[in-house]
Amino acid sequence: MPLTMLGAYGDLADGLLSADPKVLSFRRSEFRDVDAWRLQARAQVAELLAAPEVGTPRPDVVETAVRDGLETTRLRWLVPYGPATEALLLRPHGMPGPLPGVLALHDHGGLKYFGWRKIADDGAPVHAVVQALRKEAYGGRAWANELARRGHVVLCHDVFLWGSRRIRLQDVPERVRWNGAMDPRAETEQEVRAYNDWASVYENLVAKSLLSAGTTLPGVVLAEDQAALGVLCAQPGVDLQHVACAGLSGGGLRTVYLAGMDPRVRAAMCVGLMST
Repeated sequence: MPLTMLGAYGDLADGLLSADPKVLSFRRSEFRDVDAWRLQARAQVAELLAAPEVGTPRPDVVETAVRDGLETTRLRWLVPYGPATEALLLRPHGMPGPLPGVLALHDHGGLKYFGWRKIADDGAPVHAVVQALRKEAYGGRAWANELARRGHVVLCHDVFLWGSRRIRLQDVPERVRWNGAMDPRAETEQEVRAYNDWASVYENLVAKSLLSAGTTLPGVVLAEDQAALGVLCAQPGVDLQHVACAGLSGGGLRTVYLAGMDPRVRAAMCVGLMST
């Protein structure tokens, strides 16, 4: 018997698949018009994801600076639930627009304490945990900054469960604060790694709780990514005919959902999953 993620129940998943194209596969003979098929498929996916209503938030500007040829703007906005979302907007300083826009989607990486800080720099010292991740996964670079230097307006935001949008241990029952985990206070490497270890295990309980409440973890993430996309598209100097999203690993999965579900995205780039 082959080893599966479901153990001896792998046949259950196999039985849900068939050699024939599924009901909404574009490979089926009844589908000829891509646009008509896309509307139907998106409606079905949206129903299954059961994403919450978020809308397009109005961001507040926290700080703006010019560093290394880039204009960097720290943004913060609220959605109807949870703490404020923090984000970084990057654009080439002095380059006339309109410029193509890119929503840069951070990875999962098993590192939930950090969100956009994993892929973008605002001039602050780079944390040791982030340095290690970048060395392993990104060639040691902040790829959002590199993309902005090449003539793009790039927005990087924290999404649900990561960075500013992470779950704080002080807000959950004491019985689920396993192994004495605490919210990092000084961002020491030990504190951050302990939080990441706890959050990696707790993600399963979050997903189950959301499903029981009538939504899904992918649906919540998609809703927040679409909210961030709205913020990007509302920025002055963004060419709305050339808007893209991109990401690695978990960011790659988010790219698939966002590009497939939102017509504002005209191009997408996702890179395969890395082990975590």
